[in-house]
Amino acid sequence: MVRKSSLAAALVCVLGIGGCSETGDAGGGARGGIKTPTTTAGAGGGSGTPTDMSFGQKPGVAQMLTGDSGVPIYTPPTVDMNAGPYVQDDTGGSGLDQGTIDALKAGGGTCATDVVYPYNDTMFPGALAPPIIMWQGGADAAYVRFAYSQSDKVNYEYATGGTSPGELQIPRDAWNEITRRTNNLPLVVTLSVMNGGSVSTCELQWRIAPGNMTGAIYYNTYQAPPPGVEGQGAVMRVTLGSTFEIYKQYTGLVLGPLGPCYSCHSVSFDGSTMVASFHDYTAKIFEVEKYDVTQNTQPTASGMIHNANFGALTPDGSRILAMGNPECTQNAETFPRKPNNFPLVEGAAVARVLDTSNGNDTGAVGLTNENYMWMAQFSPDGDKVVFNHAKPDGVGGTDRRELAVMDYDYTTNTFSNLRVVVSADALGAPQGTNLYQPGPAGAGLVPQGYEGCTAPDDALDPVRQVGGIPGGSCSGPCYPAWPFFTPDGKAVIFSMISDPDFAQAFPGRDVPSKSELWYVDIETQEIVRLDRANTGRQPLDLTANHYPTVMPVAVGGYFWVFWTAVRDYGHKVAGQDPNALPNAYLDAVKKRIWVAAIKPRIPQGGEIVAEPAPLTDPSFPGFYLDGQSASGNVRAFAALNPCLPDLAECASGLDCCCGFCTVLDGAPKGQCCLEIPECAKTNEKCETDADCCPPESPDEPQNKCLGGFCGFIALE
Repeated sequence: MVRKSSLAAALVCVLGIGGCSETGDAGGGARGGIKTPTTTAGAGGGSGTPTDMSFGQKPGVAQMLTGDSGVPIYTPPTVDMNAGPYVQDDTGGSGLDQGTIDALKAGGGTCATDVVYPYNDTMFPGALAPPIIMWQGGADAAYVRFAYSQSDKVNYEYATGGTSPGELQIPRDAWNEITRRTNNLPLVVTLSVMNGGSVSTCELQWRIAPGNMTGAIYYNTYQAPPPGVEGQGAVMRVTLGSTFEIYKQYTGLVLGPLGPCYSCHSVSFDGSTMVASFHDYTAKIFEVEKYDVTQNTQPTASGMIHNANFGALTPDGSRILAMGNPECTQNAETFPRKPNNFPLVEGAAVARVLDTSNGNDTGAVGLTNENYMWMAQFSPDGDKVVFNHAKPDGVGGTDRRELAVMDYDYTTNTFSNLRVVVSADALGAPQGTNLYQPGPAGAGLVPQGYEGCTAPDDALDPVRQVGGIPGGSCSGPCYPAWPFFTPDGKAVIFSMISDPDFAQAFPGRDVPSKSELWYVDIETQEIVRLDRANTGRQPLDLTANHYPTVMPVAVGGYFWVFWTAVRDYGHKVAGQDPNALPNAYLDAVKKRIWVAAIKPRIPQGGEIVAEPAPLTDPSFPGFYLDGQSASGNVRAFAALNPCLPDLAECASGLDCCCGFCTVLDGAPKGQCCLEIPECAKTNEKCETDADCCPPESPDEPQNKCLGGFCGFIALE
C-alpha cells in the first residue's frame, strides 16, 4: 500500500500537486516599454527598427496564420463604437416552429431559471469566443436577445432547440458584431427558457470593454492531451481568441509519473523569451532552460540558467532576477527545499541578476544577502520590482509576511529605495509559522545544493529533510504571495495564502491552501480584497483563488488579471465539493484559468488628482478563459505574440517589433513599420504620456503610456 505522502511525490508531474505546480514570475513590459540599450537593427529581416525608437527588442518570426500544431491565430474585427446598427434575427436557424419562437420572444412573467454562468455584471473584452450561457436543468427550447442599454446600436436574437443540460452559445461572428459596437453601456441579455410549454424569462447584464484582447497565455498543465505525451506535465499556450496547443513538453522516454517533465516557467511580457524548468524526479535533475519564443511549438533550448526557478524576467527577457535562499538543500526530500527556503529553489544562494543569454551573474548593485526577494516581478516599464520580502526573522526562521517594492535602473543594473507595501501583520492576518514542518514524500533525497553545497549534518534529521507542510498552518490567508504589477506600474495584484510554502498543494500536504486575490495601490499603500473576482457559486470559492498574473497592456480601458481557481464553470467543470473535506488529489485536475477586468484608479478627466476617492474593490466578476485544455491548469502568463519585422502584415502596433502598424485608407490590415508617426495612437509604442496622440474628438479619452504602449483608462 502506498502512503499518501509517497503518492504525492509520484504525482508531481501528472497532477500538479508538487513543486511543478507553482511556476515562476514573468517579466513585465512589452516592445519598447523598457529603457534598455539598442540591439543590432534589422534582426529578423526587414529594414530594421529606427535607431531613435529602438529598445532592445527581439523580433520573432514573420507572421504566420498557424503555429506548427495548426492552431489558428485569430484576428478579430476592429472595435468601432461608431459602427452602424447591428440588427439581426437568427432564430430561424434553430429548427423551432414559429409558434414556439413567438412564445419565447414574448417571454414569461417571471425568472424561474437558475443561470449558473456567466456571472451577472461580468466585464468581457473583445476578440474572445462568445460565453456559453448555462443554467440548471434542461430546456425544450431557449432564446436570447442582446441589446445595449439606452442604445439602438445592437438588437441580436438567437434561439436553440432542446438542450440538456441547459446551455446556449451564439455564433462567433454575431458576438464579434455585438462586442465591436460596445459603448461601455450595460449589455442587456434577455434569456427565455421553455419547459413543458411554460416560459421563464431572465434579464442578465454584462459589460463589454471597448478593445480586443491580444497576445497569448502560457500556463502549466499536468494532464496534457494528445498529440503529446498524454497525462504528463507540459507548458501550454493559448493564443487569445483561439485554442490551446502544447508549447513545450518532454518527448523522450517518460519513466512514469516521476517524469521527466517541463512545467514551471516564466515568459517575458514582450513575448520574446521563456525560461522553463526541466524536472526529472528519478535522476534528481532540476534544470532551468531558456527559449527564444516563436509561433512554432516544441522550441529547442537556447541556453541554461542554473538555479533560477521562480525568477523575474526583465521586460525584454534579457535578464532574470533569481531569488535568494539561506539554506543548503542537500538531503532535502523529493526536490530542493529546506525549512527556511522557498520550495524548489536550490540553496544556499543570494538574490542576483543573471544574463539570460549565458546564465552569468551581471553583478547587480543594491542586493543584500538578507533580502531574499521571493516571487519577484518587474513593473511593465522595468523601473520597479515587487517581491515577498523574505528575510531572517531573528529567531532562526524566515519572515515571509511582507511585500516590498524597490526601484531598478536597468542601465546601471542598480536596485534602491526598498519600501514595504503590504504587511500581513498590519492587515490583521492570523499568525502562521515561519518554518516548514516535516511531511515526508518518499521520493528520495537531493544529492547536493547550489554550486555543490553540502550539509552532512542534515542527513539524518527529518526536520531538515522537509517534505511538505501539514494543513492548517494558519487559520486563514496569512502570507502575501505572487505579486504582479498592473500595466501602469501603480498597483500590485497579489494573493494572500494560508501556507508558508505559498503553494496550492504540495507533496506531503494533502489539504489545499486557502488563497484570496488582493490589490494594493503602491503610492498610497491602500489595500483592498478583490471580493468580486474572488466570488464564485459556492462560499468556499472565496478562498480558492491562486497565482494571479496580469496582462501587460490595458485592453479597452481596463487591466486584466488571470488566476487559477477550483470552482464550478457552469456544468462543464465541477469545482470543489462543499460537502467533502478538501482534497488536493481530487481537486488537482479541476484547476482552471479564470480572468477578470480591473478598473484602473484614475479619477474623472483622466488625470490623477492629489486626493483620490478612497480605494474600493476595482474588480469585476471572473469569467472562464475559453480555449484552455481540459486538465489541471496553473499560473497563466500573459504575453504579447512574438513581434513581427518591418512590412509584415499587422493589426496594431502591439504586433510589430518597432511598435507601429500603418493601416492605409481602405485597407483591412496594416504593415509593420511602414512609417513612424509623430505621435502614438492606441496600442502603439511610447515612453511617456506625451508620446501619445491627443483625442480626435471630445468624446474620446486621452491616452496614457501604459507598459510601453499608449492606452486609455475607463472613466465610467
